[in-house]
Amino acid sequence: MRVSAAARAAIGAALDAIIREEQVAILFAVESGSRAWGFPSPDSDWDVRFVYARPTAWHITLTPGRDTLERSLPGDIDLAGWDARKALNLLLNGNAALREWLRSPILYCADSAMLAEFRALADALPARAAARHHYRAVIRQISSRYLDGRAVVNLKKYLYVVRPALALRWLREHPEGEPPMDMPALLAEVTLDAAARADLDGLLVRKAEAAELGEGARLARLDALVADEIEAAAAMPDEPRDAPGAAAAALALYRRATAHADAVLA
Repeated sequence: MRVSAAARAAIGAALDAIIREEQVAILFAVESGSRAWGFPSPDSDWDVRFVYARPTAWHITLTPGRDTLERSLPGDIDLAGWDARKALNLLLNGNAALREWLRSPILYCADSAMLAEFRALADALPARAAARHHYRAVIRQISSRYLDGRAVVNLKKYLYVVRPALALRWLREHPEGEPPMDMPALLAEVTLDAAARADLDGLLVRKAEAAELGEGARLARLDALVADEIEAAAAMPDEPRDAPGAAAAALALYRRATAHADAVLA
């Protein structure tokens, strides 16, 4: 996925400002949303997501501080970050959004050792059952708000239900691992009949040419794909969700992240 030099510079400057103003160490920062998913509009926002660590002194207070940081900046740059403790607790609970961040094809910055440790912990945790529940919930939420009962729909929202349906198909067709985050990689690794693939390819072309509010007709074959995968996912048995020693490993990683913040902010 290409990011223009100007966009990358603006995002880098915004992340540097957060480091200075908040006195945090950013462990990794990635792109999320339609740009990372592989179907941006010409006017898509930049959805920058990051995990950061605070130094030890920040934790030794009577009043707990906020565990999230947000900035909305000119140039349609939206930044949102989670403190490492929050992120690790979410990771232990199978949070699919964070796991997607760890697989994003667009990486803005990272401490390579910290990112590798987060990925290794994610790989050690069972998450397929949580992923199925997450993707089904996304489909239902988006459908009920933007699609149900409408023949003409927002193309962006339409793809927001097709992508998780393809992720559900990936989970059904692959006995191990997690689905790719982006649409091109998903399409390369799932079975899709030629007619449905042609419909989806056409939808992606229209989405790439349309503004964020661009609309188009629903497609029966894609609607059927979404419905089929929701039903198939409901019938699949849940896998284990716990891993022995995971909580201790997450705590150790959090301590290393805090020590890393102490070192880089000294």
